[in-house]
Amino acid sequence: MQTDLGSKNSRLTNDKLNIITTKNYIIMKKLILSAAIVLGGLSMQAGNTVVTNSMISSINVQDEYKEIDAVPAAVKTSLDNAYPGVKLEKAYVNEKKEYKIEISVRDVKSVVYTDEKGTILKK
Repeated sequence: MQTDLGSKNSRLTNDKLNIITTKNYIIMKKLILSAAIVLGGLSMQAGNTVVTNSMISSINVQDEYKEIDAVPAAVKTSLDNAYPGVKLEKAYVNEKKEYKIEISVRDVKSVVYTDEKGTILKK
């Protein structure tokens, strides 16, 4: 009977060792697989870096206006019709014959742009 018990204990011990060894093998396999996946993912991220520089530059084109003493009659008539009681403070003209006129109507100051025919421009 003692030999039977001894062999049973030995068999149980061997079975336990086999189970532990199998569990360790599975854990190590999962650990190595996880490490491979993480390192593979990191190398893919580092491999393809694209740097794009997009710069938007804006240029303000300002027409140079020169101060003048008087405006054409068509401009004066157009302003009188559009703004009753208008008073011309200063007038400027550029190379395109567009007029920048500083006006005041009932103590409210404003700037109006017109062409040489008196058509009011929106700027």
